[in-house]
Amino acid sequence: MAYVAQATRQRTRIPEGRKGEALRRTYPKDVSVGAEALAWSLVTGLARQLDGAARLPGRAPQVAAPEKTVHCVYGHEALAWQMLCIVVRSAIPDLGRNGVQAPNDYCLDRPGLLETRVQPFGDEELLPYAIRESAGDGRPRTVYRFSALPQANDAETAKVVARLRRAAALLADAISGTVLDGEGFPVRAGVEDADAY
Repeated sequence: MAYVAQATRQRTRIPEGRKGEALRRTYPKDVSVGAEALAWSLVTGLARQLDGAARLPGRAPQVAAPEKTVHCVYGHEALAWQMLCIVVRSAIPDLGRNGVQAPNDYCLDRPGLLETRVQPFGDEELLPYAIRESAGDGRPRTVYRFSALPQANDAETAKVVARLRRAAALLADAISGTVLDGEGFPVRAGVEDADAY
């Protein structure tokens, strides 16, 4: 079975810097933007859901790596970073703040394991299809992104991802939010516990 998303090709050069280096490993020359980025997100999301692979024209197929798992919680007002630590403490103990722009724009992490980025969700940003109908006029104002960092092996990465999934579910319950994956698909039910760190 194959799914195809057609869009006008839109690419941009990858900027220098740490994030640029990571992007260049996946996209050697340039990265999709605009409509092509949206189509690519749809295809990679389907590939992740169906345990398949996705391919941009002219590139090799890519399988979604476990360490690229992202869980997003969409909600309204951002929690203070101290309160977020309390809410997710049973899933991710000992989170620390590693960056702050504003009370609704900050980052928490467990160095070498995972990162939680909290940012305003602006009116100009594309609202994921999975929550458009339920959002109505109450558009989310905050997105919490839980990201895993690569571990020594897939089993260790899977433990971190399980923690992220559990933390995202705890947060969604606390703020009446919605959990989606990084591509905008609902996260599968069945939150399993992982061994303690």
